Amino acid sequence: AWEADAEAGGTITACDNQGDYIISNSQTIGPKKIACNLVVKSSSGIVTVAGPLWVTGDITFQTGPTMRMDSSLGSQNVPVIADNPSDQTGSGIITVGQSSQFFGSGAPGSFVFLISQNRSAEQGGSETALTLAQGASALVAYAAHGLITLSQSVNVKEVTGWKIALSQSAKV
Repeated sequence: AWEADAEAGGTITACDNQGDYIISNSQTIGPKKIACNLVVKSSSGIVTVAGPLWVTGDITFQTGPTMRMDSSLGSQNVPVIADNPSDQTGSGIITVGQSSQFFGSGAPGSFVFLISQNRSAEQGGSETALTLAQGASALVAYAAHGLITLSQSVNVKEVTGWKIALSQSAKV
């Protein structure tokens, strides 16, 4: 249903030659379907999410970007989904770089949900569906069919995964 909600907001197809839609400055986005990979650059400032995002490739948050839910969402949660229905073992991967920050809308109980639909771990593969590095916070990580790795003092509200690997003072 969240993917349908994202798609109802329109589809972004303006991808570069590498198949990436790059956010490199502060902006508000969502609900939207992004028909390629999403890269949020470290110099992007604040990316405000106003509704569900469905990315049909991989999602990469480089070192240090900030993602915040729009205050109009109140106590709702907003999903950011990586799901490529045509390649669920090699795509749909989320990587969150060091010092990336995630904030709810300001209302109690609001969180950004990072959702990977990658199925590699469930099918015996070695692909990591969702990687969270140092400092990522204020979010819920979900990869029900994949491997989630948490490292270097990462602190998240909740994690659900087929398999979860913790290292270097990670906290859930």
